[in-house]
Amino acid sequence: MSKKLLVFMFLVFVLLAGQTVMAVDFNQSPVLDEKVESGNLPGIEDRLPDQPFVVETGTQVPEKYLDYQIGEYGGTLNLAIVDAGVHELIINFGNSVLRAPGQTTEDPKPAIVSEYKHNEDYTEFEFKIREGLKWSDGVEVTTEDVRFTFENFYADENVAEQFPSMLKDPSGNPGQLEVIDKYRFKVKFSEEFGWFETQLASWITDYTKIFKPAHYLKQYHKDFTSVEEMQAEIDEEGLTSWSELLTLKDINHWELNQPYSIGAPVLTAWMPVQIDSNVMKYQRNPYYWKVDKEGNQLPYIDNAKVVLQDIKFSSRSYILGHDLQQ
Repeated sequence: MSKKLLVFMFLVFVLLAGQTVMAVDFNQSPVLDEKVESGNLPGIEDRLPDQPFVVETGTQVPEKYLDYQIGEYGGTLNLAIVDAGVHELIINFGNSVLRAPGQTTEDPKPAIVSEYKHNEDYTEFEFKIREGLKWSDGVEVTTEDVRFTFENFYADENVAEQFPSMLKDPSGNPGQLEVIDKYRFKVKFSEEFGWFETQLASWITDYTKIFKPAHYLKQYHKDFTSVEEMQAEIDEEGLTSWSELLTLKDINHWELNQPYSIGAPVLTAWMPVQIDSNVMKYQRNPYYWKVDKEGNQLPYIDNAKVVLQDIKFSSRSYILGHDLQQ
């Protein structure tokens, strides 16, 4: 092979490589344009991770079940339910650490993390958080969130919460956290624990068992905030200790239908803004970390409204042909 041909092939490779890493023109919902223009919200490029998670055919749902197409922004998703405990609106977003189509666990891909690997005997798992990934309040997600979760939450004897089953090997020993840098960390187990990978891709456990917003929860932990500063809120909530307040403020994804979840930083597509005995209202998370293949930040729908209906009224309306989306 001639030297000129080698040089030519190298230049072609450089050009093609440049195209693959070229910045995409990201788009956002029009409802966010005014906030950006007024300076109340950073631009879309500053809100998304450096490498957003791209949703396309076969990503969220197996390809045979859904012909995924690009959507349009706007509107409100109106739902009527008969059980205030129903939380499918939240759990179906698929905001897990890893992602496999549907509820399968075959060949999971990085989701909240951008890189993931394990050793041969499934005792050591290494992750890299997506750089630039942000909580719904704009604070970056880092390994400090993971460290706080392991050390100041699960391992703190003053906090009622214990290590969840997904972080315990078959003998019941909790995984050990090793923080490598701002974005990389490892979880190590004392014996083979392949089920951990399954849990990382599950919507049941979701992200909240490993990633908790440290900057938010430190306000309710005595190692970072004095009990005196928390006392008024402890009394207001009818609690007796700072640890009870911390537990209340720790929001699992299935608790996003509760009034106390309002204001807590999340990684979900929508955030709760109003929850009472009759209605639950959610609005889009401006820092949501997923886009479609054309660079449109998800979700397409701006708001969601869930109305608690009497089961007899709902059944009668359905029989009469009334549209519950109205």
